Amino acid sequence: MVGPAPVSDHAGTDERVKALSDKLGNLCVKTGVPYLDIFSDVASNATWLREATAADGTHPNSQGYTILAGIVGDWPAWRSWFSGK
Repeated sequence: MVGPAPVSDHAGTDERVKALSDKLGNLCVKTGVPYLDIFSDVASNATWLREATAADGTHPNSQGYTILAGIVGDWPAWRSWFSGK
């Protein structure tokens, strides 16, 4: 499971999204589901933040999604799902 990304248009909302991400991560640990917490990586990425801010405050443009695809693509659980290992 891939966790939620920051909303970036309001700090209070991002605090709630981060808390949700943490809770989802804990639930996934308890149930044995791989979890990728993207919140911190995306929230600290200047390209994602710049593109999201320039758009609707939440959704980046192509460079931001390229960064997200790289994060997911490097995730061992994602790679093993495709290799069957």
